[in-house]
Amino acid sequence: MATDVAAVFDLDRTLLRGASGPVFARALRSAGVGSRSVPGEDLLFSVFNALGENLPSMVLARQAVTLAKGRSAATVRAAAATAVDELVALVPPYAWQVIADHRARGHKVVMATTTPYDLVVPFAERLGFDAVVATRYRVANDGTYDGTLDGAFVWS
Repeated sequence: MATDVAAVFDLDRTLLRGASGPVFARALRSAGVGSRSVPGEDLLFSVFNALGENLPSMVLARQAVTLAKGRSAATVRAAAATAVDELVALVPPYAWQVIADHRARGHKVVMATTTPYDLVVPFAERLGFDAVVATRYRVANDGTYDGTLDGAFVWS
């Protein structure tokens, strides 16, 4: 068994059919993190689903940390937990088998994504991932995001 091998899975349009953004956006709004959709949000999600990650979309994703400033990290984590079932439904059947095959060979299974860590961890835990590499937002002493990154922006 190869315990020093890791299988790394991207989230959007790889592990999931389509993007996680619409699912997380609905969960966040339901939890009171933002009261309405961002103008043009549906168009942005449609473009991302059609074209995938690209430099312009990553510029927008990098700016999302500033929008999180002052938001409760605990509330975001709780909202993310409510999105898990909907995300699981977006995992195509073949992905389950690929993950199982890697596990059977003793490989670690890792999720790597630009999507913020606090949003993806509950989903990764449900799928039994060993680790998550994701963009992290810095949390201030009061439990809110301070509008900066905690480490590198994860992309590519």
